[in-house]
Amino acid sequence: MIETIISAAGLVYTIGKDAWSYVKENYPKKEADYKETSRIVELNYPKESGIEEAWKKKGYELRWAAPQKIESHKLKGYEILYEIDESKKEIFSLKCWNNDSGRPADLTLMAKKTNP
Repeated sequence: MIETIISAAGLVYTIGKDAWSYVKENYPKKEADYKETSRIVELNYPKESGIEEAWKKKGYELRWAAPQKIESHKLKGYEILYEIDESKKEIFSLKCWNNDSGRPADLTLMAKKTNP
């Protein structure tokens, strides 16, 4: 039993170490250099700003998700969409508070790869 626990802990450490190495090699900017934020936008912002079209060209489908639905959407292949603002050194998600339309409040923009 103890051997299994030690073996599993070693496997988790190895996977974590490998993942961290991959991130450092492929994303050389220091994490501390970028601040993670969210930007509040209107519901139609992805379409009007061109973000929706740009991600469609890359083979992604976008959707807004309420907080209680995010994990369910992740099971269907969606992930929270993050954009990078190099000039402000920010990594940000897009959120929409749109209580006037009857839609759920506090929506987060998510993306799913549709074309491999």
